[in-house]
Amino acid sequence: MQSRPSITKATGREYNANMKPFGLTALFVVASIGVANSFKTVAASKPGFFTAKATYAVLDSSILGKFATSTLEAEAKQAVAQFKRESSAMDKPRYPYSYQQTNDVVYASSTLISVRTQIFWDTAGAHPNTNYTTLNFAMVKGKPKRIGLQDLLKEGVRGYWVDDLVIASLRNQNAYSVVEDGVAGLNQQQRDRFTINKRGLQFIFPPYDMGYYAQGTFDVELTWSQLSPFVDPNGVLKGLVH
Repeated sequence: MQSRPSITKATGREYNANMKPFGLTALFVVASIGVANSFKTVAASKPGFFTAKATYAVLDSSILGKFATSTLEAEAKQAVAQFKRESSAMDKPRYPYSYQQTNDVVYASSTLISVRTQIFWDTAGAHPNTNYTTLNFAMVKGKPKRIGLQDLLKEGVRGYWVDDLVIASLRNQNAYSVVEDGVAGLNQQQRDRFTINKRGLQFIFPPYDMGYYAQGTFDVELTWSQLSPFVDPNGVLKGLVH
């Protein structure tokens, strides 16, 4: 499971159980229309203290679309609730804390859906922060399922076999953790932080993941040709891999 930012960690302050929550907060859901999908937004706020907003994609009415929408909705509600809860433990900040989360549907069909989530938060620290998570869904044996890298691979192939391709790209991008710290592989969370598109897989490394903050986000795109020794063209990627 990909981790979410914690306001208490971001501000370097410990939670104090004796702190009293402040007043009433507004929690609501609004709907808007995007170019390819519809979107809904979960939000909470307390003037002078914080605002939090998470916008999630509403996919089609297929079995997989409904499953993905339900998962994205739950993720959005959980993120806003967590930020609200952690903000409630803080004294009034010098300026309101803020949290924004948005979905980008990278690929969507009745059998395969890939979503990238961008998370931005500012809790009056040294600088705002950005994170990325991904959610991939597929129909597996007739049932909707959230999938990871291992679900895309041929029988007997292990996820870490793809690491060398990713690390080589990061080295070419001068990622500090690879070039200077000698990082030679990925952990499971990093392997599963990818999106699927018509060209191949795109792995995403947010600030601090493979370099110092100023290096920003690293994207590594591997084509189906590069991945052909590993991915199963007759599995959940059938019709997409070429």
